[in-house]
Amino acid sequence: MGGVSGNGGDKLNIELNLVPFIDLLSALVLFLLLSAVWVQISAIPTNVDMKGATPVVQNTLPSQLLGIHLTPTGIEITWPESLPQNLSLPLKIGKTAGAFDQAGLQAALETAAKAAKIPLTAVSSDDGVEYGDVVKAIDTAKAAGLETVGLTAN
Repeated sequence: MGGVSGNGGDKLNIELNLVPFIDLLSALVLFLLLSAVWVQISAIPTNVDMKGATPVVQNTLPSQLLGIHLTPTGIEITWPESLPQNLSLPLKIGKTAGAFDQAGLQAALETAAKAAKIPLTAVSSDDGVEYGDVVKAIDTAKAAGLETVGLTAN
């Protein structure tokens, strides 16, 4: 404990306890390090050309684009025309138990990715859809084997 003591003369012995101050600084440094790591982990990598659009986007026709649109009731999928017509792929995947059916989405996307090369996938959402669900849809598309997945705004 800090304190001031003297023996009645002009000399004072002042003791300053630095342990609480060091504890506070250690906690702040730890908090800053952890928050910096989590910012990097949760970042979505992007590949944007300096002129405003990537070459993949410039050479992709709308008919080659796979669209994944999240609505409050489920997931709507717009399949590219390059897929074989004999595939039975869903146009809408509903919610199960109040959550988006990520497993159903991944199964459909894996089937499409095996059938044909899909140059670009665009994920979008309506108002009322949580951002975490949009990120899960992007992760699901990447896990299904789609190479170029982007986030679009309506």
